[in-house]
Amino acid sequence: MREASEEIPPEEIARIVHTAHCSLQVWLEDPCPAMPWDTLSPSQKEMVVSEVRLVQQGFPYDYVHQVWMEKMFEDGWSHGKVKDPVRKRHPDLLPWEKLPFWEQQKTVMAFHLIQGILSRGR
Repeated sequence: MREASEEIPPEEIARIVHTAHCSLQVWLEDPCPAMPWDTLSPSQKEMVVSEVRLVQQGFPYDYVHQVWMEKMFEDGWSHGKVKDPVRKRHPDLLPWEKLPFWEQQKTVMAFHLIQGILSRGR
């Protein structure tokens, strides 16, 4: 077992958070859950790592969501009622205040997971 004082790299925190998110999507019977970490492209992994870094730096939920949306739009995604990776549509491509409560809570849970991991050994 690793020492409690050993710092966990952002890449590993991203893997943990992504895996938890995938598990939650499966449990919720999401018709199009995210792919496992090891199957993601380098740019997809970097998006999650950059979100971890933003949380580490203390940015709020809505800002991190805004950055995620901007990256998605840059990659050619647009808002759609149903997530469709082929057509690059995603229902969460909305401003934070317009996201359904449960979608906001999934982000809040990821924040708490990241913050909990970062507090390890303190």
